[in-house]
Amino acid sequence: MVATGADAHLPIARSLTVEYRTLSVRLEEARTRTREVPREKDLEEELAIDYHKLNLHELTLRFNTSLENGLDVTNAQTRLAKNGKNQISPPPSKLLAKIFDYGFGGFCGLLWFAAVICFLAWKPLGNPPDPVNLGLGILLLIVIFLQAGFNAYQDWSSSKVMNSINGMLPANALVNRGGQKVRIPVSDLVVGDVVYLSYGNKVPADARVISCSDLKFDKSVLTGESDPITATVDMTDENYLESKNVALMGTLITNGEGVGVVVSTGLCCKLKSVDL
Repeated sequence: MVATGADAHLPIARSLTVEYRTLSVRLEEARTRTREVPREKDLEEELAIDYHKLNLHELTLRFNTSLENGLDVTNAQTRLAKNGKNQISPPPSKLLAKIFDYGFGGFCGLLWFAAVICFLAWKPLGNPPDPVNLGLGILLLIVIFLQAGFNAYQDWSSSKVMNSINGMLPANALVNRGGQKVRIPVSDLVVGDVVYLSYGNKVPADARVISCSDLKFDKSVLTGESDPITATVDMTDENYLESKNVALMGTLITNGEGVGVVVSTGLCCKLKSVDL
């Protein structure tokens, strides 16, 4: 039986929930460490994100935009040319490297070494050859191929989840360009755009909420929470993933309306990598 309706998105939702929660917990734990403890580079960059803490004036200075008039057309086109479209492009395949990692990554390298030892103990070191060593070697090869297949399946499942995110986004977004409301393709959104959020639509890009009227988000696709989250203008949590003044890409607006400043788009998911 083929899943239909909401059931068809359950595997995607569960995968996104695990990834979201994992990152959120890692950020929270990293903040409790002392400065002497080394952190991963990517996590350091995540910790540097502070746009949810800025007041509205600081926000306009950080993203070089106007809350009343948004970006002018020329500035928006320049940013789009520099930073690329608001799309999540798949990473380079690197097929040979992936295949090598499937077969030799993690414990597979140790298993290969053990299998070689077993085969050598069978022949030529075995005198007479012991079939038990041959059986152990074959068993280890079976475990290696099963492990490689499992790793390949996990990688394939993750790529399916990431490819599905683009399908969760709306086709167009209402933005303020040069003081006028215009509807543009979501792929043309840039950092600093003032975007209008309204009931029934999905958030087209990560945005900092600057005004809202009974605005609520359904973050269940990311967090697994069943209750809608009421948006605020001010920060509610040190963790930007949990703060209620941040609208996350792909989440559904279930009530009210509001306005937000786009803070990350597509591949420019880290503030330091965006040219303004």
